[in-house]
Amino acid sequence: MTDHWQKNIEVLRGCDAELCSRLEREPASVDVETIPCRSGDVTARVRGVTLHSTYDPRQEARKLVADFVEQHQSEFDRARGGTQFFLVILGFGMGYHVEELIAALDRTGWYSDRTRVVVI
Repeated sequence: MTDHWQKNIEVLRGCDAELCSRLEREPASVDVETIPCRSGDVTARVRGVTLHSTYDPRQEARKLVADFVEQHQSEFDRARGGTQFFLVILGFGMGYHVEELIAALDRTGWYSDRTRVVVI
């Protein structure tokens, strides 16, 4: 197991011990590897496909989220007005885009108790 797996499993153990036990019983996939990026971060390669930039995955995530926020400005403005607002993210990868999206929502004031972020 990798250091990343071990760190994540320990955090999960504190939140959901049953799920943690189920994951630990699953065989490790030989098709997934973590690889270092030029920025010092890591990314994953799954069956030969890299999930994030191998140069700077955090910068890639910032650009992705900035473009998304710009394209959906009006929806975010409605959410700030009290409308129930859901963001559904398909895929977690290494989580860089999720971290950046949450940070962007906080910076802009668009995150509220009526905002829900769901990662599938």
